[in-house]
Amino acid sequence: MKRAGAALLTLSVAWVVESAVPARAHEFWVEPEPNPAASGEPVRVRLYVGERFAGEEVGYAGGHALDFRHFWAGGEERLRGEEGVGPAAVFVPEEQGLHLISYSSYPSTTRIPAETFNAYLLEDGLYVPLAERRGAGRLQHEGRERFSRYCKTFLNCSGTAAERHRSSSASTSLWGAALGHRLEIVPETDPSSLAGTGAVFRGRLLFDGRPLEGAVVFSSSKSDPGAARSRLTGEDGRFHFTVDRTGWWMISVVHMVACMDDPELDWDSSWATLLFHSGAGDS
Repeated sequence: MKRAGAALLTLSVAWVVESAVPARAHEFWVEPEPNPAASGEPVRVRLYVGERFAGEEVGYAGGHALDFRHFWAGGEERLRGEEGVGPAAVFVPEEQGLHLISYSSYPSTTRIPAETFNAYLLEDGLYVPLAERRGAGRLQHEGRERFSRYCKTFLNCSGTAAERHRSSSASTSLWGAALGHRLEIVPETDPSSLAGTGAVFRGRLLFDGRPLEGAVVFSSSKSDPGAARSRLTGEDGRFHFTVDRTGWWMISVVHMVACMDDPELDWDSSWATLLFHSGAGDS
């Protein structure tokens, strides 16, 4: 979908939500602490559900965590924590440089009241499903959704900014490769090189391993979460944002398709987040 087409579709469906009905908090992210970390010192991995860095911590749940791993230039390990307790995992990084924490979930199902579901679609830029609901005369029907979560978070570990950059640059495969998530944000910029002074983060969005065009991708800074920005992915799935401040940044996107294998569900959605920390040494 081209940018102009998406804008036109936005106008055509904007009337659906006449009141300011808040959609449910639907971002899910992985946030390690401390960051930057020091090699040889424990890192606590926390899971949150909410919106724009405002949310509630959830404990580790083996029944939900499909794949939970820690990657570094020299290897990888599986993560797990105590059931129902936060932090969801603890690990000790032994190598300096860039580390990656990856989390994907088993599918969950939910039923959402019609007005809230319509607001959710509109707020997240899911204009095609919203238009299809309108065309089918189902705007007053609840949303019956199956969703899966896909999270990636980059962690800087010890050393100076230059040392971290050299270490991560030696292994582009760590930050630049796809992990195989159904919906995945793949950086095309080394996250450890972003200094929060007008640098540009470039990324690519994949769905089922292929570039996803016309998706609305959001970026938000933890220091100013109310100033979230959005971009539409191009034909090649690419997008970019200016990184104008230090600290944690979240890139998030939801993609929804019709559910074809369960008559009790209407939609099959994937939620993806990617977190990185801009500005070495900043909190």
